[in-house]
Amino acid sequence: MTSPDQNCGSPPSSLQPEARTSRLSDWTAPWSDAAYRRFENSRAILAQAVSVPSDDLLANGIEILFDESYDEEAAEVFLVGVARQAAREIVVWREHLTDLEHRGLLTKREIEEIIAATKAAQAWHIVVTPTGGRLEGSTVEANPDTQAKGFIPSASAPHRGVAWWAENGVREVGLITELCGTSGSSWDEDIGHEIAHASLAPIPLFSQRSVAGRTSPSLGELWRQESRYTPAVCAKVFCLLSELIVATMRMEGVTGVTTLPGLTTPEEFKLFFRSAAALTPEQGFADLLPEIESSRGSFGMWSDSLLARTRAAALRVAPTLAAMAIWTHGPEL
Repeated sequence: MTSPDQNCGSPPSSLQPEARTSRLSDWTAPWSDAAYRRFENSRAILAQAVSVPSDDLLANGIEILFDESYDEEAAEVFLVGVARQAAREIVVWREHLTDLEHRGLLTKREIEEIIAATKAAQAWHIVVTPTGGRLEGSTVEANPDTQAKGFIPSASAPHRGVAWWAENGVREVGLITELCGTSGSSWDEDIGHEIAHASLAPIPLFSQRSVAGRTSPSLGELWRQESRYTPAVCAKVFCLLSELIVATMRMEGVTGVTTLPGLTTPEEFKLFFRSAAALTPEQGFADLLPEIESSRGSFGMWSDSLLARTRAAALRVAPTLAAMAIWTHGPEL
C-alpha cells in the first residue's frame, strides 16, 4: 500500500504504544450507509500527537475511515501522516492567534470563545480509499430539504464536501474528505485546508449548496442578477467568509489576482468584502474597506497590519458560521 506521506516527507515515528492497542472496527457512514473501518479513538490519537497545548484547537469530532482493503498497519501509516500535518497546521494557527492577541485585535477570551464554537460545529470524516471515487459525483443532486441524509460535494473538488444525517432525531452535519491511497493525495490541500475548516471555519449546509453545481454562478454574476442580498447571494458570501478564515490563517494564495476560490477578478474580490461588511456589520469589515478598495486584491500585496485586521474580522464571523451550520437556506437582508 502506498503511503500518503510520499507528498509530505517520511513519518517521524509510529503511533504511541497506547494508541497502537487500538484496532480497526466496522463502521457505517451515517450520510450514505457505506461500510468502512475505523479506529475508535482517531481524535484522541491525533490530540496526543499534536501535544496537549495545541490539542484544544482540534475539531471535536474527527473520524478517519478506511476502505475494507486496508489493514491496521496501512491504516496506521495514514494516521501518522494526518497527525503530522495537523501538528504543522496548529503551529501556524497558534502563531497567528498569539499575534492577534498581542496586537489587541482579539482578546484571549474572545479567541477561546471562537474556538469553542467552531470546533464543535461540524464533525470531520476523512475517507481513505485505494483508488478514490467513492464520493465523487455520487450525490450532486442531494437535497437536505427533502432527504434525511446525503452528501453535497464541492464542484471544484468533488472528493470534498458537506454531509448531513440524523442522530437521535437531531440533524448533524459534517465535512467529508476523501484521500486516495495509491496515487497519493495533496496533503497540504486535502488535510491542511480541510482541518482548518473543521476546527476554525465551519461551512454551513446552505453555503455548500451554493457551490455544488458545476454551473454555479460566481458572486459577481449573482450580484448582477439579484442586486441585493438574497438567500443565494448570502449563501455565496458566507461560503467565502469560511474560505477567508482558512486563507488568512494558512496564508493561502498570497500571489495572483485574488486569493479566494470563485473570485476571478479584483472587482469580485472587493465586492465580497463590501458584502461581508453589509452582512456582518459588527465584525470590523467596514473599517477595512478603504484599504481593501485601494489594494490589488492579493493578500501577498497587503501590509501585515491589514492582513491581521482582516484575519481578526474573519474569525469574529466564525461563531456565526457555526450557529448556521445546519441551515439549509441562507438569510436574506
